[in-house]
Amino acid sequence: MISLPERGQFLFPAPYNTVGVRLTNAQDGEILPRTYAYWPNVNTGRRTLRVFLGTDHGPQWWEVDTSSHEVTPRGLLFPAGHPLAASTTEGWYWDWDDPDWLYCPDDKHLYRYNFRTAELETIVDITPLDWTGRHAVRQWHTAGCWHSGTVMEIVDDGPWPKIGTVVYTEGAGCNWHWFPKIGENTLDESQIDRSGRRLLIKETPPGHPGEDCRIIDLETGEERLITDQEGAPGHSDSGYGYVVGADNQQSLATWRLWDMKTLESRVILTTPWEAQVIHVSHCNARPGSPDRQWVLGSGTLPDLITIPLDGSMRTRAIAPSMCSGVDYDSLPRASLGPDGRYGCWLATPEGRRDAFLVQIPDHGDATCPTA
Repeated sequence: MISLPERGQFLFPAPYNTVGVRLTNAQDGEILPRTYAYWPNVNTGRRTLRVFLGTDHGPQWWEVDTSSHEVTPRGLLFPAGHPLAASTTEGWYWDWDDPDWLYCPDDKHLYRYNFRTAELETIVDITPLDWTGRHAVRQWHTAGCWHSGTVMEIVDDGPWPKIGTVVYTEGAGCNWHWFPKIGENTLDESQIDRSGRRLLIKETPPGHPGEDCRIIDLETGEERLITDQEGAPGHSDSGYGYVVGADNQQSLATWRLWDMKTLESRVILTTPWEAQVIHVSHCNARPGSPDRQWVLGSGTLPDLITIPLDGSMRTRAIAPSMCSGVDYDSLPRASLGPDGRYGCWLATPEGRRDAFLVQIPDHGDATCPTA
């Protein structure tokens, strides 16, 4: 049993021996289960961190002193009546390079909020392009000035069908790339790799069983396919020119690293199905070889673990998940801050859903942060 403070720093005991931070408690209202591993909830900061979360009161944010780990609730991000005041924050994420920028999309826009100036900048507005007024874009991913999203048709009854994938580039020139769906009701989502060069679309062509992945070179237009039988990435996150994703075709729960240029892969982790990593976060990706990089994994296994990408499978447990239940919303979907110094996830150690940080320990590797 871990003794938790109302807020702030505590220690995870052996075998973890890591620093934890409790962010929320009952004073903050209900915390909504809308966090995902590939959309970071915690930003980069040497002296101060910011964390945003969706709550039943609206989007809120907290500041954390990185020396004392004192937590300061800052309340609502936007005032009542603001277009984003009622958002669940699903699909929001921090910029990978600028700690002041928070991407906060709605169905018609991709916004970027600047914490330093308190200005909301519109990056994408599909309203003037949507001549029918019956379309939305969700599941945005950003890499520098490149942004990809899933286009949906708004219908009155039932789930909105996904009709294609769009890539928008900030700046002059040809700003839009459009990739219509190729199968019937098989389009899932897209991820643009951190370099902005290649797009992964999780979608299955007609006549193919399972879930395949389209890999598209945005410079040349070349398109290739990784089939489900070959181990196409399921849940995944991207680095510079590669993707780390789940392979559900093996006797064990398996994760692979795929080179998006050569389509060669290697296994980085296997676990039993009953105690598996379901989500990985690679928000800490850096340019260069993945051999000295790592991801944060969480799922039905009892711990949050770091997984090296060199294939050695030298995993390290860094915190207990503190999650109860096996339904999707009860499982941790831990995300890394862009500098890899902290992981953030939702847990239920006291019955209610609260947010926690873990300070990532030194892995003895140049690409791993020092706690």
